[in-house]
Amino acid sequence: MSRAYLAPDHLHLPPPPETSGWGEGRLAVVTPVHTAELNDDEQLSLESLRRRAPSPHLILLAPEGLELRFDLSGFTVRRLPSACFDGIAAYNALMLQAWFWRLLTGWRRVLIFQTDCLLLRRDLAGWAESGWSYVGAPWLDKQGRPKAVGNGGFSLRSPADHLAVLASERVRLWPMPAPSRRQFAKAKHLGGLLKLLRDTRRPDGRPLGERVAGAFTRPEDEFWSFYAPLLHPGFRIPDAASAVSFAAESRPRHVAALNGGVTPAGGHAWARMDREWWLERLAEADAQAGT
Repeated sequence: MSRAYLAPDHLHLPPPPETSGWGEGRLAVVTPVHTAELNDDEQLSLESLRRRAPSPHLILLAPEGLELRFDLSGFTVRRLPSACFDGIAAYNALMLQAWFWRLLTGWRRVLIFQTDCLLLRRDLAGWAESGWSYVGAPWLDKQGRPKAVGNGGFSLRSPADHLAVLASERVRLWPMPAPSRRQFAKAKHLGGLLKLLRDTRRPDGRPLGERVAGAFTRPEDEFWSFYAPLLHPGFRIPDAASAVSFAAESRPRHVAALNGGVTPAGGHAWARMDREWWLERLAEADAQAGT
């Protein structure tokens, strides 16, 4: 899939004909799929989810008309227009659509679990009750220190808080949360923020939050990590140091070391980021569970 991030407004993703909510409860897990079949690594990812998910609400998010030819046991399949899966830019835009989060707003928290993730522990329910609006694997600085939260591939989110961001009519630049302040201290990111604010000054009938998201041309997890707290002061993100117990992406051994040697609850891009280490941790988790 191409890594070009187009502004969501340029893609005009259509909402599904039926826009009523998909369910309700404390926690749901949403796994986007865009292919009829999964490879062995992806099937291993879904099996780790089946074994350890703290919620019975497991949702496979798939394009309309795509016949899924893999084991669907334990999952409910929900469909969206195929345009929502047309490359990484379309998926990125989907995560910034108010209508998408309205479909999920019946749940207090939603875990986004992409097909290149692993779930190794059963303690996500505690994270779901923690009150955070967004939690992802921490990003690390050049010295290996957690600098911000975080990656969206394996991420716990509050649909209601996401909607509050998109419904916002103002940007609060001060006081700015420390991760956003560090991000926008860099010239390229500050320039992007100022351009975004300039380009969205003209009302078009949508809230400011939707206009900012609609013009965003970076990965969607950057929007929720650095921009969302400026649009909605109630959008709560944990400090990066505490997120090492939630998940890892890059340098997972190092993240586990930062967590006192304890493997995080899950991980993203495990087959690309130290595959051998993740497989060892998965084997340990299965052995402890007696499977």
